[in-house]
Amino acid sequence: MAFIGTFSRALLESATAVYFGGASVSILDAQGNVILGDDLPEAPTVTSTIADRTYVVGDAAVTVDLRTKFDGATSYAVSPANSAVTIDGYTLTISPAATMTSTTFTVRGINGGGSSDPLTFKLTITAPVPELLQPLPDQSLLIGGGTVTLPLAEYFSGAAGYAVSPANSGVTISNGNLVISRTTARDVIITVTATNATGQDTSDSFALLVAAPANQAPVASAIPQQNPTANTAFTVDLSSYFVDPEGASLSFDYTGTLPTGITRNGAVFSGTATVSGQTASGVLRARDPGNLEAEAPVTWAVAAQPTLQATITPDPLVAGQQASITFNAAIDGPPTIAQGQTAITATRVGTTNEWAFTPVSSGALIIAATAAGYASSPWTFDVQPALPALGTLSDNTARIENVTPTTAPFDLEIVTPARYAGQRTVTPSEFSGGPVAHVPPTFTGTADVGQALTGDLGLWLTLANDMNLEPVWVRRLTANSGDEFVPISGATGTTYTVASSDQGYTIRFGGQAEDANGDRLVLSEAQAVIPAAVGWYAPTWKRNGETASRGTITGPDANGDLTIGSDGVAGGNTQGNPRVYFDVVPGDTYELETHIEWGDATRVIGRLSDMTSYNTAIHVSVFDVTKPEGATTLSRTDTFTPAGTHVAMYYIFTMGVSGTAKILSNTRARQIA
Repeated sequence: MAFIGTFSRALLESATAVYFGGASVSILDAQGNVILGDDLPEAPTVTSTIADRTYVVGDAAVTVDLRTKFDGATSYAVSPANSAVTIDGYTLTISPAATMTSTTFTVRGINGGGSSDPLTFKLTITAPVPELLQPLPDQSLLIGGGTVTLPLAEYFSGAAGYAVSPANSGVTISNGNLVISRTTARDVIITVTATNATGQDTSDSFALLVAAPANQAPVASAIPQQNPTANTAFTVDLSSYFVDPEGASLSFDYTGTLPTGITRNGAVFSGTATVSGQTASGVLRARDPGNLEAEAPVTWAVAAQPTLQATITPDPLVAGQQASITFNAAIDGPPTIAQGQTAITATRVGTTNEWAFTPVSSGALIIAATAAGYASSPWTFDVQPALPALGTLSDNTARIENVTPTTAPFDLEIVTPARYAGQRTVTPSEFSGGPVAHVPPTFTGTADVGQALTGDLGLWLTLANDMNLEPVWVRRLTANSGDEFVPISGATGTTYTVASSDQGYTIRFGGQAEDANGDRLVLSEAQAVIPAAVGWYAPTWKRNGETASRGTITGPDANGDLTIGSDGVAGGNTQGNPRVYFDVVPGDTYELETHIEWGDATRVIGRLSDMTSYNTAIHVSVFDVTKPEGATTLSRTDTFTPAGTHVAMYYIFTMGVSGTAKILSNTRARQIA
């Protein structure tokens, strides 16, 4: 064995050891050259060619004996590697299992001396050629109607796609179907080509004839009677009652009579019929471009124009109350509404035929409106006076609306407040003197000192826009039943607490109402009789032997009060000192309850006297009070015991030359010992 130099590891890793029946080993490189070993034989030589080959997928496998193609080869190699071309020993096998474009394969013979020159051949494997299963049928069609479709899978097998020629012949391919249009006439030979995946194809042709059908006459259907409305615009197109089988345009003519005012243009009749109830008849003919005709009779009857009708709500109309008018058709615009010279605006209710308005006064109301196709004339309605209505002013007062003092009596239903509910007859003439209490005032409570009395003013009605109502508490001495009731000073609310000064009096509650027409006082039927105080009495007044020493004394008035007046003389220390007396019994002890209204007085003195002079030995002061700042009344209780004969109790007032003061009626006395 020859040894050549030193080898690199990479060279050794690329070497191939070849044994020949136990003989010496030679090491070859990747190209089959000897790089280590004994001398080798000559490399194989090519002795014959391998022809280029074309097969169809599915053909039987083909083998080639490589021994006939190489000399001196001990093994064989083929490239590129492909499952369609394999070598087993000396046999090269070609398997057409899948399509293959033209591919060059290289085969080499190999022995210990190296590899042969390359032997090449081209291999092509095609798909199966499409097969015509049956001839495409000739087509003879008429223009019109839908397309004709042929499924090409029923005529070709093995096709991956189709093409049709000539182009623009009204024949197309869609989803494997041949689609033939029948819209235009033509006479043409159509060729369909089926192509497989590798470009092999098969074709078939058929004759296509699309011809126009023979002309057919138009077809007419029955035309219903035409009923234009008199004096109303009318239009009708009767062409829809004729059909041409070929879809051709039709021309029209008409023979016969037409209603007055109606004219024709082709199959369109229009105009305004002017004679209600008029009849006419004729024949309408349709003609196609081939002069074939169809005809249909037409009858006419002019209908009377409908009348625009109106309904009002409420009926009858009431002045000041919203109303509406509803028409039986949509009107041309807002209705015209008038009362005398007053125009009234109407407002449409949504999109309906109802219009809302409000009459302004009683009397005739005229409404006019127009609607296309309807005869109309103005309507006259009688508007009733506004109905009486209550407008609440307060919880106890209400205004009667739409009423004057000259209005006739009427019944009024009161619903709220519930305590006044019920039907009441109202006599408007009563209101000329002011408000009227339709539910009189009343009160509740216990008639005794310290107890509260609660008044209800009742229900007062007025014709005026406003009114004033004030509560009033009045009284009179029970013993003096003929006296008038007079207001209780300071009692201005609806609640009054019985005072001790009310003992022996009868009390009533009332309302003092006033409006623009006058004022009215109404007292309750109920009255509270306050028991007289036990032992108490109202003193009987004497005026200095029936004459005041100075000034004037008047009364008692209707309320039981005494009015004290100055003497009107300026100067002197007795100016404005009128005296008022009442008898007492010498030696007895008295309790005196005094109630004074200061008025213009600045000082008041209570003294004991012999009734003949205010300046005697028994002139004893019981009280002496100067008017406090801002005071209006004086109430006090004193105890005294007079002595001697002809003894009396009297009051002295100090005031200006024209002043007045009062001893109030609830001043009283009683003997306590």
